[in-house]
This record gives sequence, structure tokens and C-alpha cells, in this order.
Amino acid sequence: MKHHGTMNAVWIAVASICLSTGVAFAGGEHYEREQREGLTIGIGVGAGHLECGGEYCNHTTVAGGLDAHVGVVLQPYLAIVADIWAMAHTEERLTVSQSMATVGPRVWLLPRLWVGAGIGAARASYNYDIEITQLEDSTEWNPAGMVAVGLELLSRDTFGLDIQLRSGAGLFNDSETRIYNMSLGIGANWY
Repeated sequence: MKHHGTMNAVWIAVASICLSTGVAFAGGEHYEREQREGLTIGIGVGAGHLECGGEYCNHTTVAGGLDAHVGVVLQPYLAIVADIWAMAHTEERLTVSQSMATVGPRVWLLPRLWVGAGIGAARASYNYDIEITQLEDSTEWNPAGMVAVGLELLSRDTFGLDIQLRSGAGLFNDSETRIYNMSLGIGANWY
């Protein structure tokens, strides 16, 4: 795919920022959260792109996204999270989207830096609105996976506000077609 270089560059930039910020937190005074426990819920909004690759498609488009999660905190640094994430692009009368539902761990490597991953299912769809009718179709739910990294900009005992980078893929048509989501966004989390 022609945009994997861009995706890799974004991941490297975010990892560098997170690591340098983490070193800064570790080297000085920082808020040590020890109260992260019980249920966690969160919502987020982001912008990025949808990329389709395979025999039937090969393009990238700018997209906006929303995400929500609910999970249980097992330790102050470890949670198991169920995540729902959707991204869509609308151009004139056509809307294309991919929705993803995953379950997996979220681990705080440092008090404000977390990484997450999940496996689950994805569904792609389109909607074309013409004057006399509306055409729409969607795939079945297919295997999917996602990874994420977040940096809490605001961190309190029961609330966190973070900047996050997410990347995920759904596998369609017997794994011959892949649709990738990538989003940089902001999220609010309650513990």
C-alpha cells in the first residue's frame, strides 16, 4: 500500500513524543495515580483516514471518527476494555464507513502513558443518496484488530483527558481485502 509509509511515520512520531514526555514525567514531579480501580468508561473523537487495499479496492480517504469504551480495571495500571470505534467519510452524496468492536488490554506503562490492543470484528458499509432513492450495503461482521497509544494530558483520580492514536484493520473477502482505520483524537475517561 502506498500509505503505509505515512502510517509508520505517524506511529514513530507519536511514539517519540510519548517516550520523551514519559521520560520527562519520570524524571520530575508527577501525579501518581493509585486510585484507578473498578469500572472505566470513556468516549473520544478523532480525525484520520480510511484505507482500503485488495483486489476490489485500493484507495485512501480522509475520515472522522467516534469511539467509546467500557472496561474493568484489574490493577491501577491494567484494564480489560471493550471498545467500539467507527470512522466515516462523506463526499457529496456518498458515505463510506467502517465500524469495529474489540476487546483487549489497556496497560499504563507510565502514570500518564497507556497502550492498548484488541481483537474483535469489523463491518464496512456505504450509503449513496440519489434524488429518487437511497442505495446502501454493508458487509457481514469480519475479523478485526486494533492497537492504540494514549497520553493523558489531564490526570485525576476519577477522570483523565488524553490524546490518542488508534490504528485498526478489518479483514474482508477471505482476508483478500483489508480496510484500515487510523485516527488521532482526544478522549475522556472516567474511573
